[in-house]
This record gives sequence, structure tokens and C-alpha cells, in this order.
Amino acid sequence: MARAQEFTRIAAKFRSLKAGTLLLFVWMALSLSGCFPAAPAAQVRIRVERGDQVYQGEVLQGSTVRDALRALAVVTEPEDEIDPGLNRLIHEDLTIHITILRSEEIISDETIPFVSQIIRSETVAEGETYLLQQGKNGVERVTRQRVSADGVFRSESVVNRAVLEAAKPEILMVGVQADLAPIRIPGKLLYLSNGNIWMMTDTTGTRRPLYTGGDADGRVLDLSENGRRLLFSRQERSEDLNSLWMMDVENWTEDPISLRISNVVRFAQWLPGETLRVIYSTVTPAEDAPGWRANNDLRVRTVSDTGMLMGEETIHEAAEARGTGAGSADWWGTDYELSADGRSLIAVHGDRIDWIDRLSGETTTLIRIQPYGKARSDWAWLPGISRSADGNTLIFAYQGDISGARQSFDPSDFNLGTYDFQSGSAQPLLTKTGLFSEPSLSPLFSDGTVSLAYLTAVNPLQSETSRYRIAVADQNGANARVVYPSEGAVGIEPQSVVWGPADNRSESWLAFLQDGNIWLINPFTGIYNQITIDQSVEKILWE
Repeated sequence: MARAQEFTRIAAKFRSLKAGTLLLFVWMALSLSGCFPAAPAAQVRIRVERGDQVYQGEVLQGSTVRDALRALAVVTEPEDEIDPGLNRLIHEDLTIHITILRSEEIISDETIPFVSQIIRSETVAEGETYLLQQGKNGVERVTRQRVSADGVFRSESVVNRAVLEAAKPEILMVGVQADLAPIRIPGKLLYLSNGNIWMMTDTTGTRRPLYTGGDADGRVLDLSENGRRLLFSRQERSEDLNSLWMMDVENWTEDPISLRISNVVRFAQWLPGETLRVIYSTVTPAEDAPGWRANNDLRVRTVSDTGMLMGEETIHEAAEARGTGAGSADWWGTDYELSADGRSLIAVHGDRIDWIDRLSGETTTLIRIQPYGKARSDWAWLPGISRSADGNTLIFAYQGDISGARQSFDPSDFNLGTYDFQSGSAQPLLTKTGLFSEPSLSPLFSDGTVSLAYLTAVNPLQSETSRYRIAVADQNGANARVVYPSEGAVGIEPQSVVWGPADNRSESWLAFLQDGNIWLINPFTGIYNQITIDQSVEKILWE
């Protein structure tokens, strides 16, 4: 009996100890789970200064600045500057500074001062100066955004400019010494100098300024079939790159007329005929080099003598450029050559040469071209071409094999080929002429022959950076010879040489640029002459 009572007492103690341990575990779990109330958070004092207003109060420690502003009912505006930032956690007493920012737009009309342009000319006696055009200030509307902080001026910036009236430059013609004897020339020789367009007729000593606005960019320069209408492009001060204009060559003192066509960089030309029709292709301005992306469209616009729109047609819609790889280089734009009758065009891409029927828009690939290397950041290579006056023959530049199928790794492997439209076949013509050979077929001479002028690289192994010589050959490539400069001379920059419209070999001239001046050479007699000394000529047109 005594043993049973002792066993019961020990068991009771064990149960009491087990229960105490269990209670300890339960208390610890409840504490960790947050079921027991935590100690209250401390309060911190907040002071808010906004302009001449002051807000004070208390918030819980650990609140954000945003919470504090809400608690104190502080009203802010999106433009306000808040220091410290809204997401800052508050752990101690804090002063919050709010700067009131306000902005306003100020619009004013301001003067665009005209600039003075000086044209050096050998047609004026040395030391004499003539005013070709009176300068006139322009007007632009300027929108500025002015910002104040707590009522005190902080900053001002221009957010928009709109030209209300463009400034007109003052143009002065200054005489320079000229010891150049005048030379008789056929047709009309036009050239671009300092953004102005000049014309020589009969002799190189007879010249007059056609356009003196100082903003002709040389992208487009063309005479109508009857030689009366000049088509040219002018730089723009707006988002557009340029715009097309026309003027009457015979009444050159009249103001040019806008055709309301913008962003024409690669091609624009008069269509043959008495009707004023312009065929052109456009680009879209871009921020990266070269400053545009070609649309590769082809359009025709008909206008009246006053520039009024009379009709439009689309031959090719704008097509998105196919990239900047070593393919067609269509981002750069297509070169076109219009046939003499205006019925067809030759379209030159980086990887092919196409024929386009202007009336139907039908396009046929004539020749495949091996593209030149990788696309450049600001230019692409398009093979130079020239079509004979009878339309039967096309001279073209190519790299490597005439079929365009074989890639060439020889840096001197640039050649000239000939394409016969009747047989539809292409054949090699001249080899190792250089990257910029720029072939140019002459008019049909009275003896029934046609000559080919082209450039040949001084250093064929580095023809991309080399200077060039002018060479002449028969249309079939025979009798090829360098005509300028002489052996050992430096050479000229790559360019398209221009034939004068003569039908007699003895009176025939090739025009080219050297050091910013126009030179003429008769490739059959070897006579050459410098005909300008301005050192500012950029483009030549001879028709």
C-alpha cells in the first residue's frame, strides 16, 4: 500500500513538470507570432516649410515623408521640389523643405539678322565691289519656358522657334585678278558657287548670276529640254532637308518659284516636253548619318508657269529601306538616269541595275552587281553608269566578275562593263579603273562616233581614298588613254566629268573641278584651260 502511494506521488510531479514545460513553449510561440501586443512606437516631431507656410506635428517613427505630409494635410503640386524625397523613412525629428516651382511660357518675335556673303569674281575689276542683293532681316517667333523657385528666377530655355520671315543675305561681288582668256563654248554651262548659281553662255567670259540666295545645296540642278526652266534645290531652316524650286533662266531677275516638294536628295529632273513635269524621289530626314533614310519612291508632279499644282502621279510608292548591310544599300537611296525621250529610267542600287518603264512602273533587273564591302556610316557605293544618246548601250561600273555572282577580295578589282539593250547581254570593257570610275558617254559626234570619258585611280590598290586621272576611250573600250593630268601629277578628286554639248571633236570639251575651280580639256587635242579662279565651285551642269 505504501509503495502504491509513493508511485502516485512521483507521477503527479512528472505531470506537473511536463505541463510547465509545455506552457513555456506556448508562451514563446505566441511572442514570436506577435499575438502579445508590442511596445508602442515612438513619436517624432515634423516641421514642414513650404513658401511662407509652416506645418508642425508628430508622426510615428518609421513613417515616410509622404506619410508625414498626408498626416499634416500639406497640399503640394507636381512641380514642387521636396527635400528629402517622399520615400525617405523618418527615424528622428525632421524638417521638410518644399520649394515651389512654377513655369510660364513667354512668346516673343525676334529679329534674325541677315548675313553678308562675299562672292569673288573675275568678271569684276580687281578692287571693285558690287551689291548683288540687299540684305534684309528676318523674323522668328521664339517660345521660352521660364522657371521660378519660391518666386525667384531660376532658369530659362528655348522650347520652340518658328521662322515667320526668313532673312535675306546681303551679297557682295568683289573683283579679283583674272588673267584667264575667254574661251568659246557651246550651250549653257551652269555652276554652283557659294550657294549661288551662275551661267556661262557663248564664252567663258560671259557669265551672269541666275540665283543669288546663297542657299542652293547642289542636290538638284537641271535645265528643261528647251533650256528655259532651271530646276534646283535649296536648303531649309525647318525640319526638312531641302526643297525644290524653279526659275526662268531668261528672266533671271524674277524670284524663284517653290514647287512645294521637300526632302529630295538623290534625284529630281525635268521630264522632256513643253509641259512642266518634274520626276523625283524623296527621303525622310533622320538624326543618324547620313541625315536621311531613302524612301526609294518615284513620283511625277505637273505644275503651271506660276508653280500651281496641275497633277501628280506615283510610279513607285515609298518603300522601307532594306537595311544597312552589304546588300542593296537602299537606305542611301537610288540613283536614276532618265532616257532621252523620258519613257524609261535606269535605276542604280548597290547590288543591281534595273530598268523602269515610266508609264507602267514595270521594273526589270538588267545587271547584278557585287556590293562593295560593308555599308558605311555616312555613304554607300553605287556603281556609276552612262547611257548612250540612242539608248542602245549602257556603260556601268562593277566589282569582281561581270555576272555579279563572285565576291572579289582584290581591292583593285573594279572595272567598267557594257550592256547591250538589244541582245540583253553584258560584257567586260575596261579593267582596274577604280571604285569611282564614273563613266560618261559623249554626245554623238558628226563623224558618227561616240567617246567614253571615265576616271582611273592613281593608286588602284587604294581606290577608295586615291585621287584619279581622266581617261578617254572609244565606246567599245579601244584606244584608252589618260588625258589629264600628266603622268606623275597628283590627280583630281573623284567626280563626274561633264561633256559639253558639241557635235564636233575639235570643239569638244570636258569640264571638271580641280581645287574648287572649273577646268576644260579637249581630250582630242590635249588643250586644257582653267576658266574660274573663285575656288568655290561645287557642281557643274552643261547642256
